Amino acid sequence: MRTPLTIAVTALGLSALFSALPAQQSGKRIVEDADFDVKLGFVHVGTGAWTVRAYDTVAGFPTFHAILTINGGFGPAKVEDRFGSWGDATSWRTSRDVFSRRFIQTQHEFRYHKNVRYEISPEHQEWVRSDGRKDWTPSTKPLDDLTMLVFIRSLPLTLRLRSYQPPTQLDDPRGSAQSWIPFGVSTDRSKQGSL
Repeated sequence: MRTPLTIAVTALGLSALFSALPAQQSGKRIVEDADFDVKLGFVHVGTGAWTVRAYDTVAGFPTFHAILTINGGFGPAKVEDRFGSWGDATSWRTSRDVFSRRFIQTQHEFRYHKNVRYEISPEHQEWVRSDGRKDWTPSTKPLDDLTMLVFIRSLPLTLRLRSYQPPTQLDDPRGSAQSWIPFGVSTDRSKQGSL
């Protein structure tokens, strides 16, 4: 579960300008790299970084590796978060469609700590967490926190609000018409696609 501080800091990080900088690090080409300041109001409380590396492999599939780090805080309230996502590179290159194959979440926020790894198999519509728990995904193209950011950033910018129709059906294959989808995308048939 995301804490309000993480959501606020992540939202602040999205306002940073992202630039494409070709570089080499750990043998992976960096296709996107951005550093940003984290502020609480007008007070500087930390730093963050967004990096997308090309290309890696997960379960034999080519992937891109997106990394978001957030560090800072004030007084005893410290934040040391790192999120890593491996999105499917083939679907991204061919159709600008994105889905996740692995997600790692390491959060250390004051009294809240979470270290978890998800191995995601879109072909089988399931995920396996680092503690062994397994469950199904609501779509054959599941999105984690960072691949959702990559997806949202790929949408065309407009000067007016409008509805967006998701590229895939998000219904629960078990028969329920409701699935948990982040960022307020509703899977209710009467409201589907509104942001």
